[in-house]
Amino acid sequence: MKNVILLVRKGPTAGNRIELELGRVELGRDPGPDGVLLPGDSQVSRLHGELREDQGRIVYRNLSPNGTLVDRAIVREERELTPGAEIRLGSDYLIEVQFRPRERPAKAAPQGEPGALWRSGPLARPAVRAVLAIYLIALVALVVFLSLHGEPTVLDQFATTRREYLASYRPAGIDPEAKKARLARADRLVTDLFALERTESWEGARLACRELMAVDGDPHSPIYRFAARHLGALAGRRGAP
Repeated sequence: MKNVILLVRKGPTAGNRIELELGRVELGRDPGPDGVLLPGDSQVSRLHGELREDQGRIVYRNLSPNGTLVDRAIVREERELTPGAEIRLGSDYLIEVQFRPRERPAKAAPQGEPGALWRSGPLARPAVRAVLAIYLIALVALVVFLSLHGEPTVLDQFATTRREYLASYRPAGIDPEAKKARLARADRLVTDLFALERTESWEGARLACRELMAVDGDPHSPIYRFAARHLGALAGRRGAP
C-alpha cells in the first residue's frame, strides 16, 4: 500500500486535500464507499476512473466513455502516473496527484573504478563542473519561465465560454435538458480539438471547430462565436486551405 495525496486544484471542491492509503480507489459522482466523491459537475461520470497501486507504480484507469485528460493527454484505458501528475475530470475538476516514487537501489561502482566519473575523468575537473552547473541553472530558469508565461490551452479558453453559455444563452425552442445535451457535445468536441492541436492535426482541428459551430448553428451562441474565432486562428497553421 502506498500513501497518495490528491489536491483538488479546480472544481466545485477546489482546495480539498485528500490523503489515501492506496490499493484501489474509485473516483466519480457515485463511487464506492471508500472512493473519492466528486460532486457538482454533471460531466463527471458516476464512476469516472480509479487509482490503484500496481507493483509499486501508481496507475490511473479510465472508466468514462469520454476518456480522461491526464497531463493534458487523453487516456481511454490506463496510464502510469508520475508525482505531480494532473488529472482533469468532467468540465471543472483538476486534481494533482502527489506521492513518493519507489526508491530503486543504487548500482555499485564497478570494481577497479572506485571514484566513477565524479572522481576521475573530465567530470572531475572543477572547470567542467562549473560549466555544467551554469547550464543546469539556465535550463531550470527556462523551464520556470515557460511554465509561468505559457499560453492557455483551448480547454482553458473554453471554460469562460462554457460559463457564459450556461448563464446567459437562451436558445429558442429547446428545453433545458436539450441545452445540456448540446453543451455536453461541445465539451467532447473541445476535448477532441485539444488533442488534435497537440498532435498538430490542423485539418482535423478545423473540422472540430466547424462541428462546434453547428452545435447551436446560431451566430449569437457563445459556443458558435468561440468556434468561429478559433477557426480563424487556425487559418495560419500549416496545411490551411
